[in-house]
Amino acid sequence: FVQMAVANKIKGDIIAQFVVDKTTVSYFSAALSVGITLFVFPAGLIIVRYPTRGVLLAVLALSVVGAFGSALSGYTTYFWLLCLFRFLSGVAHAFCFLACTALVSRWFSHEKNAFVIGSVISIGLLGALFANKPLLWLLEGPLQMSWRHALLLNAFFGLLIWLLSFLVIDSAPVDAPFVGKKQSFGQFWQGLKQAAKNKHTWIHVLFISLLNSPYMVIALEHMNDVLGRLHGVSISTASSLSTFFFIGNIVGATFSGYISDRWKSRRKPLLIGALGTLAIMVLVLLINPLPLYLLWLLIPMLGLLIGTQVVSYPAIAETNA
Repeated sequence: FVQMAVANKIKGDIIAQFVVDKTTVSYFSAALSVGITLFVFPAGLIIVRYPTRGVLLAVLALSVVGAFGSALSGYTTYFWLLCLFRFLSGVAHAFCFLACTALVSRWFSHEKNAFVIGSVISIGLLGALFANKPLLWLLEGPLQMSWRHALLLNAFFGLLIWLLSFLVIDSAPVDAPFVGKKQSFGQFWQGLKQAAKNKHTWIHVLFISLLNSPYMVIALEHMNDVLGRLHGVSISTASSLSTFFFIGNIVGATFSGYISDRWKSRRKPLLIGALGTLAIMVLVLLINPLPLYLLWLLIPMLGLLIGTQVVSYPAIAETNA
């Protein structure tokens, strides 16, 4: 999540460093999305066949390489090199949700899945939180750190996370060891057809995709631009609002998982999240400028409502063998 959110704060520095326009710099963000899109399906095939611990450590190492490469690319004049390392971070990110969901399904009972997955995602969202106000403080605070040094610090933080993962993560409990699912091509194709015929799969896939649209496009990439151009707030205020968006997202991910398990319903939290997100997006995008006090109410609430998408992950697992 750090790698996803960091682009929102350093785009101006990248434009100045590589002498590119705003259209060209968008390839930097797109490279991450391309890596995720191309490798999320292979990631699913790999995670069911091999121990999650080994897969997680390998892709986390790839993410660290991407972070170091992005920082060091800033000392060159090759914009394509920066995009290449951004792409590697995207490849690693493709495994993120799937690996965590696999761990949760092996370590916890189904009755607790939504709450635990929500908690895991909440911890991940702390990375997006770090990439907002704290990163801005590194860049514009007393340290006046360059964006390259900030990305290097980010990469060293990734090394620390890798070490903690190496020490802590096990693929499965000792009394229920991991058994890889080795499938023939025929079995794989049959499983793929079963998943594709399941209407619940498509409903939840669409739900996640549509709720991720405002999350990816606005919150992670263009929050400062949207709040600045449409509502006339300063960069510092926009950054603070972004931080509270992610705080709302953290609370929403955990709380919606807990409520879903408590209500024994996946449907109700998803309906509340979808309708609430739609209402707030209409207000923020079509009515401008909004008064600042209303933005302080709406932006954290938007984060909280988008957090309901975590309920779809256990729902997909529960409706597919």
